Amino acid sequence: MSDADSAPMMAMEDDMDMMGSPSPGSSGGMSSGGMPMDSGEMGGMGPRVAPMPAGGDAGAGMKAMGCCMGDMGGGGAARSATSLPGFPGRSHLYHIGAEGFFLNHPQHITLSVQQQVRLNRIREQALLTNATYERQVAEAEQALFVLTGADLPDTVKIHEQLRAIADLRTEQRAAFIRNVGQAAEVLTDSQRDALLGAKPAS
Repeated sequence: MSDADSAPMMAMEDDMDMMGSPSPGSSGGMSSGGMPMDSGEMGGMGPRVAPMPAGGDAGAGMKAMGCCMGDMGGGGAARSATSLPGFPGRSHLYHIGAEGFFLNHPQHITLSVQQQVRLNRIREQALLTNATYERQVAEAEQALFVLTGADLPDTVKIHEQLRAIADLRTEQRAAFIRNVGQAAEVLTDSQRDALLGAKPAS
C-alpha cells in the first residue's frame, strides 16, 4: 500500500468508536468465522478523523455519497430507503469493515479493480463527511463556550446547545455506519463469507 493509500486508512483507524465497542467483560474474542474482534479492532469508530478539505454541509456530503452507490451490486438484502443494508447469516460485517472499508483484508479476499475503486470512493467520501461534522461540532462547541462564559448563563440556551452537539455526534456516527454498510454491499456473497471465515478467500 502506498503512502497516499495508507494516510486515509490511518485516519479511519482512529474512527472505530462510531460503530460501538463491546462492553467491558463482553466476549470480544472472535467472530463466528474466526476473525479477530478484540477491542483494539472494534473499539474506535469515534468522531476522531484527521482533518481533510471538504466543502458544503453535511447534507451535501451525504447526497454526494449517492453518486457512487447507484450502480453498486453485491446482493444485500432488500430494504427501505432509510434502513441499513442487511446480510442475513453474516453478522459482524459492519465491524470488520469499520477499520478500512474492506480494503485492508488482502489475505482474506481478492478485490477486483472495480471493487477497489468503489470502496476507495466510499472511504474518501466518509472522511470528507466526517470532517464536515467535526467542523460543525467545533462551531457548536464554540457557541457553548460563549454561553457558559456569560456572567449570567442562560440554562435553557445551554441545554439547547448541548442537545445540538449531541445530535451532531449522533448523525456523524450514523453517517459513518451507513458508509460501512454501503461498502459491504460492494462485496460478493463469497467475499463476505471469506471475511467471516466461512469459506477460503477466492
